[in-house]
Amino acid sequence: CCKDQNGRICYALTHEDERGIPRKLGHRRGITATHALAPMHLDDVLSLCRAQPEATEDYPFDMDTLVFRVMGKIFALTNEASLPERVTLKCEPGLALELRDQFVGVEPGYHTNKRHWNTVYLEADVPAEEIESMIDHSYERVVQSLRKSDLQALVERARR
Repeated sequence: CCKDQNGRICYALTHEDERGIPRKLGHRRGITATHALAPMHLDDVLSLCRAQPEATEDYPFDMDTLVFRVMGKIFALTNEASLPERVTLKCEPGLALELRDQFVGVEPGYHTNKRHWNTVYLEADVPAEEIESMIDHSYERVVQSLRKSDLQALVERARR
């Protein structure tokens, strides 16, 4: 990979599959360089998580692991002290596998249920727009799983 003057990855080496879709190294031959859009930084991720309706944040595990919740249920977590910067997000199991196959920077969730959580490395090959979409998806997955009474309370709070 190539790094800019700040040490951030500016492109990721991938290859194209038989349909011309960029994939991770090691799956097939025919490596090409695929330029990623500007990486998303942890401050951007934190802002997007805080912008979700009725999102709260706390440090339940230690003073570095920041957790974002909606109605008490976790939708995102990150360790603010660790490098490389990353965020762990809830994901529909089938989509989680697709994202892991498509992006080098998406791995099974770190210290979480690998079926339902992905860890996204922010300076890898995942475009900022995709990370934003993953955050929204994570939040929506949690909201969809809320009890009816909690969902109703969330809707009422959001109207205020």
